[in-house]
Amino acid sequence: MKLIKVCALSLLAVVSHTQAKINLAVAVMRNGGINIASARSIEINRTSMEVYRDDTTYIEAELMSEKDSMPLVRFIIATKNETGSFVVRGTPQLSTSIANGLGMATLQCDGRGESFTLVMAVSKAE
Repeated sequence: MKLIKVCALSLLAVVSHTQAKINLAVAVMRNGGINIASARSIEINRTSMEVYRDDTTYIEAELMSEKDSMPLVRFIIATKNETGSFVVRGTPQLSTSIANGLGMATLQCDGRGESFTLVMAVSKAE
């Protein structure tokens, strides 16, 4: 019985150290300007985390999978409504290859009263 417990704990320790992890940087381009958020490290199967916020836009990201150096990141994009509250407008997913060390992808976000281009840059975290 002790051997089974030791094996189970060892397996959990190994799995926790082999979790997929990426560095993610996000930028929002609108009205000819660009706003860059600080880079974050995110792990697979962790809750989404805030990656960008300004006066009108709030963005969270979650690493959904990373197969063959192709991370799939799901975003939760919220913008302010007429009363000033943030309302989720969509949950798009972006994927890009990081085989050469860095991957980039863009997404055009258009909505009522708000349009911007979301730029994602990812690299493998050590």
